[in-house]
Amino acid sequence: MPAFLLDCDPGHDDAVALLFAAGHLNLIAVTTVFGNTGIENTSRNALAIIESAELDIPVSAGADRPILGEIKSAEAVHGKSGLDGANFPAPKRTVTSETAIETILRLSHEQEDLHIIAT
Repeated sequence: MPAFLLDCDPGHDDAVALLFAAGHLNLIAVTTVFGNTGIENTSRNALAIIESAELDIPVSAGADRPILGEIKSAEAVHGKSGLDGANFPAPKRTVTSETAIETILRLSHEQEDLHIIAT
């Protein structure tokens, strides 16, 4: 069975993508990046969504800025938290000790059939 990793910046759109992927795919990990909001918020949002859905999927935090260019967020669309209005409780879990790239590299060696969904 193929394994899937979701690389995302959870705002409202990626919250839906995460829940859909977890319900229909063998989702084994989530990695986060800045985007809709800062990395602290996107990582917290991923953890809160996963906990609220009672899922056991690890989350690893990734890049907090682009390799080139300026930081541009979508806080005007998704709110300062990236999930304004959703009112998730603060997650009890934390991100893994691995960075997102370390998680992706490790899983690419461990999984025979790994698919990365980058949203």
